[in-house]
Amino acid sequence: MYSTTFNIGQINKAFVFFLAAAVLCGCGKADDSAAKKALPVTLHVEDADGSPAAGVTVTVMKAAESDHQPNIDRGEIIGKTDHHGEIAWKSGAKGTYAVVFEKDGVPETRNISLAESDKHTVISITLKQ
Repeated sequence: MYSTTFNIGQINKAFVFFLAAAVLCGCGKADDSAAKKALPVTLHVEDADGSPAAGVTVTVMKAAESDHQPNIDRGEIIGKTDHHGEIAWKSGAKGTYAVVFEKDGVPETRNISLAESDKHTVISITLKQ
């Protein structure tokens, strides 16, 4: 005859190990919602004369809620434009951003709004100097 009484000391150790691993590692699929919401775009930067602006440092930050200039120290430097005046901005998301283009130590700020329809497009910027 079989006993229906369980002895706590005889619980299947494999089950306990699996349960502990599931709790420590997470049992759901990794949340890649940030990647799904990313709106990668290419910024194409030109000088005032229309030629590609190479070597321009591009810094992105959320646009200020007021008329104050954004704090460039809190932005994300995405890099420098290539010889075609282009740079990929892979981490953009829906919203309005202040984008600082710095060439030869002179910064210029532009507000850029991203929407779903902008995904994988080229946004052209012409510098004043």
